[in-house]
Amino acid sequence: MANIKDSLSNVFTTLVNSSDKSISDKSISLDKNIETKKEILKNENIMYRSGIREFIKGTEADTKEGLKKSFMEK
Repeated sequence: MANIKDSLSNVFTTLVNSSDKSISDKSISLDKNIETKKEILKNENIMYRSGIREFIKGTEADTKEGLKKSFMEK
């Protein structure tokens, strides 16, 4: 009877230890995935903002050139 109890205890301990490791591995994997996605979003945000800045600069240049041309034509 004691032998069966020890065997069951060993099986239970093994199951608990393996599930803890599995949960830990999944948690680490999720953390890495989240960090990767944060980095991607940060880079996309930077590219988006720099694109808006370039668009505004281009629009200002177009407007200045347009004003110069229309003034010169008059």
